[in-house]
Amino acid sequence: MKKAYECGICNKLYTSIEERMKCETKCVAERKAEEEKRKKAELEEAKKARKEEVDAAYRNYLELRSAYLKDYGHYTFSFLRNGENESSDWEDFWRNW
Repeated sequence: MKKAYECGICNKLYTSIEERMKCETKCVAERKAEEEKRKKAELEEAKKARKEEVDAAYRNYLELRSAYLKDYGHYTFSFLRNGENESSDWEDFWRNW
């Protein structure tokens, strides 16, 4: 009776240990490739969901700002600066935008 060697991953039987080692190496590489593909797909789904969330928030902002402009005629950004009354160039830019 010949000795059989079993791949520890896919459970195929081989007549030599070298064949089994080749199979295990191939199986590990395939498993890693599948894992990377799965992670990439999950990342793409998460990215898509986050983009939709940001787009929805931006659309909501535009609607709110438009309604505010319709009611009051102009919009000024408010920035809290630790109690200072001076405005920065950045704040002036947004106020005049």
